Amino acid sequence: MLENTQLQEIRHGFTDLIEDYLEERMEQLVLQVTQQCNLRCEYCTYTDNEKYNNRTHANKFMSFYTAKRGIDFLMSHSKRLQKVMVGFYGGEPLLAIGLIQQVIAYIEENYPEKDVSYAMTTNGTLLNKEIVNYLVEKDIILTNVIKLKV
Repeated sequence: MLENTQLQEIRHGFTDLIEDYLEERMEQLVLQVTQQCNLRCEYCTYTDNEKYNNRTHANKFMSFYTAKRGIDFLMSHSKRLQKVMVGFYGGEPLLAIGLIQQVIAYIEENYPEKDVSYAMTTNGTLLNKEIVNYLVEKDIILTNVIKLKV
């Protein structure tokens, strides 16, 4: 006769390693700084189309408080790493350039011992000389994912 037993724990050879990575080796954080965008690109999960019917653009912006909590979480979970990456995503993240600047200033002031690299996914339409100079100064890697059609 079979006994009614409950599984107590599943362990794998990498269980301890995975826990260590989750607690002390978090390599990157991507902040969705806004759901707002100035375009409606076909590839985008926020564009109203048949592919992605559960997400839409919205006039929502991340608060500095939320971003700060995310950064602090990344830093407290990457203690064994010298280098980490912070990404900025949207919507169109350049609509929240002020928040991005606040976040980078916060990191530089509070975590000077970390080697932090930055990346941003942008459609590029809001780039101007001032923003480009800032992106170059902070060495922010830009990813542009516009799909061109003829």
